[in-house]
This record gives sequence, structure tokens and C-alpha cells, in this order.
Amino acid sequence: MDMEQAILQWLLIYYVIVNTAGFFIMRLDKQKARNGRRRTSEQALFTWAGFGGAAGMLFASRMFRHKTQKPAFKIGLPLFIILHIGLTGFLVWAGGELTP
Repeated sequence: MDMEQAILQWLLIYYVIVNTAGFFIMRLDKQKARNGRRRTSEQALFTWAGFGGAAGMLFASRMFRHKTQKPAFKIGLPLFIILHIGLTGFLVWAGGELTP
């Protein structure tokens, strides 16, 4: 396995984990909202999106109709997705450049 494939494999595992968690974080926040319980802060949600969980969070947002009208989430989550696509592309490119 060359360096690019190894990087892609680890990134895929990472993104599956953080996006699955992001999906469940949004689901849990929606349940808390319905039950009138203390909610997850927007800062915590955006922090998780910044770690790479934005795609799972966006999917959950649409699925559970949660925070779909808030401009910060409507624009912010897709921006985080684009950022991470670019970051992933850079890491794969840089990993290929590191091999002899």
C-alpha cells in the first residue's frame, strides 16, 4: 500500500467515526429540544463540525428537521464540509509528495 492509499484509508475511518458521532449528536440535541431539556450549545456543535463531523450533522439536521432555518447552520455546515474536502485533498496530495 502506498502512502496516498494509507492516508485515504485512515481519513476514511476518521470521517466515518466523526460523522456518525455528529449525526447522533444532532439527533440527541433534537430529542432534548422536544423534551424541554438542557441543549447542546451551538459552540459545541460547531466545534464537532470543525473536527470533521459536519456531513453527518447536516444529514441529521435535514432528517430530523433540526436547526434547518438557522443561517449559521444552513451556511456553516456546508462550509465545513467544503473545508474538509479541501483539507483531505491537500493531505492526500502532500502525502504523495512525501514518498521517495
